[in-house]
Amino acid sequence: MDDQILKQLIELAAAFNKIGPKPVICGGLGIYLALLDKQSELPLRTTYDIDLMLIQRQILEDTQRQAIAEIITGDLQYRVCEDGKYYQFEKENQELDILTPENNFIESDGFRAKIVKSRLHGYITFEAKYIEEDLKIISLSKLQKRNEKEENIEVFVPSFTNLMILKLFAFRDRNSGPRQNDNKARAHAFDIYNLITLTSYQDYKEGLEFIERHKSSEIINEAQELVRKNFSTIDSSGWIRVLENTTTFYPDINMIQKRDKIENAQARLTKWFLS
Repeated sequence: MDDQILKQLIELAAAFNKIGPKPVICGGLGIYLALLDKQSELPLRTTYDIDLMLIQRQILEDTQRQAIAEIITGDLQYRVCEDGKYYQFEKENQELDILTPENNFIESDGFRAKIVKSRLHGYITFEAKYIEEDLKIISLSKLQKRNEKEENIEVFVPSFTNLMILKLFAFRDRNSGPRQNDNKARAHAFDIYNLITLTSYQDYKEGLEFIERHKSSEIINEAQELVRKNFSTIDSSGWIRVLENTTTFYPDINMIQKRDKIENAQARLTKWFLS
């Protein structure tokens, strides 16, 4: 992991830990942290930004919202980005994006939840509806240098099912349509491959229970449809995007062997979401 993003993650987490709530880290960095203890044959993709998901329990009370805004814009001195005013911030060439699930207790305007007006907004992430369920605690101690280990700093990352749901929606948005970006589509597909191949049987059981709890939800139904459309056969667009990662997806094996890897991932993903 890049030293700069690690420094800023530790800074952010330590500040949050002082006021109570552990930060919920999503995106590529959240996946990197979630898979730290897994044995991977492939490099875990690291990112150069932090996706911070502000969950309901953190922003339900006005005093807590104000405290979080003060951490980001005051204590840590993040500057607001004009292109994403009040939900995108920057510091030392590092971006901090603020996300939040849809809720009914904060004023919103389109995709913006106005957590603290004219100071801190959140990009409403509809697919994060159940993000608070099965959160995982990750200690950052194993990433810290020896002289930084005086305190145990922790963050939350979403469950593997929630991480995959977020990535399925992100893949959809970048694979085609007005926000199409081939590089990002490949990255999201690669993340889905790593997530599904590195999860354990216990993770799978937890995922089945999660999906069963919410089987009538529009979010789950749409995630399942995204799996059917983009990942249900080894020739689906999602797996084609994985194969396009020629320098990171098993560059030393032939195409038949690569397709065997894809077939295993495809079977696991469809069993997870469509069984």
